[in-house]
Amino acid sequence: FIYEGFGNWAFTTAIAGSYGYSAACHYGDLDFVRQELAAGRSVALSVRYASSPSGSNPYLENGAANDTSGHLICIVGYETIDGVDYFISNDAATSPDSACALRKYRADQLDVCWNSRILYQVSSEPEVGAGQYAPQRIEGELEMVAPDAYVLKVNGEVVELNKAFARKTSTLGAGTAFVITDNANIDTLPEPLETTTANKVIRYVNVNGNGQLYISTANMQQMGAKSATAYIIINNGPTYVASVTFPEPEAPAEPETPAAPETPAEPEAPAETPVDPETPAVEETPVEKGGINPAIVVVGIVIVVAAVLVIVKSKKK
Repeated sequence: FIYEGFGNWAFTTAIAGSYGYSAACHYGDLDFVRQELAAGRSVALSVRYASSPSGSNPYLENGAANDTSGHLICIVGYETIDGVDYFISNDAATSPDSACALRKYRADQLDVCWNSRILYQVSSEPEVGAGQYAPQRIEGELEMVAPDAYVLKVNGEVVELNKAFARKTSTLGAGTAFVITDNANIDTLPEPLETTTANKVIRYVNVNGNGQLYISTANMQQMGAKSATAYIIINNGPTYVASVTFPEPEAPAEPETPAAPETPAEPEAPAETPVDPETPAVEETPVEKGGINPAIVVVGIVIVVAAVLVIVKSKKK
């Protein structure tokens, strides 16, 4: 009644039991954890821790999460190194995925970080022929009706979702919706481990005021997801499963190649070659009107002087 939810530890083990597994919500200690691991069964613990001594929760050296007040981890083994006991965990709080496997947590620190000494105890294999009481899944389809908005359909008919649909609510007809990506960018696990079908990315989705599932296309494209499987779990019965394919991201438009500047046209040659201006004629000395041309006077003087010189030379001889 405090949690106000339909998902809790007892219900989770009940689901595992409905599929034929022997499952229990168990209280134990680290010796019980070792006993389960020795029998070949991994153990899920409820923990709270901080990866720094200055965090608000108990310190856990090498903790995957930064500082968490509530988290689930899977314990898969244990060993002793230089006299110190360690438990080996696959802690999903790690990013990237490749770093989550085989993290070593000190036993004394883990013991302090373990909440309420509660754990999941689940058998390795289901009973033969079991599973007929498992919740039935209804195959549906999602149809995009607006950007990032989808309606749920079964056999072509729209399934009305509660507008108050939200996670962790006790209102009947509400529930939980999420998508698991089918092909996101996932890191390859280190050798000798291999990527498993469980190594996928989950994203919770909401229902908008029109009763439509809101799935962010941009968020999916950022993860590299082209498609996903959607699960819509209603708290009063049905679970719907539908595939969804996301629009391809638009390729950025290629910038237009600027047009080459036009070569300026050469100036047209003039139709006719301009005629060189004539060399100006030597300006004639103007003759004064009604007088003697000075040039004639000079010539006359020269002639007279020459004649006088000739006469003088003749007399001397």
